[in-house]
Amino acid sequence: MTKCISSILSVSFFVAVLSGCGTIKHGTSQDLMIQSSPSGAMVMVNGKEYGKTPVSVSLSRKTKHTAVTVTMPGYQSFQTALSRKLSGWSVLGGPIGLLIDDATGGMYKLSPDQLNVQLMPTE
Repeated sequence: MTKCISSILSVSFFVAVLSGCGTIKHGTSQDLMIQSSPSGAMVMVNGKEYGKTPVSVSLSRKTKHTAVTVTMPGYQSFQTALSRKLSGWSVLGGPIGLLIDDATGGMYKLSPDQLNVQLMPTE
């Protein structure tokens, strides 16, 4: 019985030590809410269609370059790139946590986390 409890405590300790704080705190993906005026515009992220606005898109924090395109017939296309910044949680995990957070993307935050796009009519 004592050996079983000791094993459980040891495993729990190593899981805690070997986990990155950023990965634990906010995960490896982030939701991006995209709205447009007029609504019903097609949303593409890195060339992949995600549906029509309003739409919430779950994005990997690990991706270095995230390009968002919003299109609708009769309107000019809107394009932007999300920025990826350090979230601040990773430094709490020590060297091992930093490695894990870097490998999983947990050390990053995508910005902005919401897009409100005003589409302009083509002439």
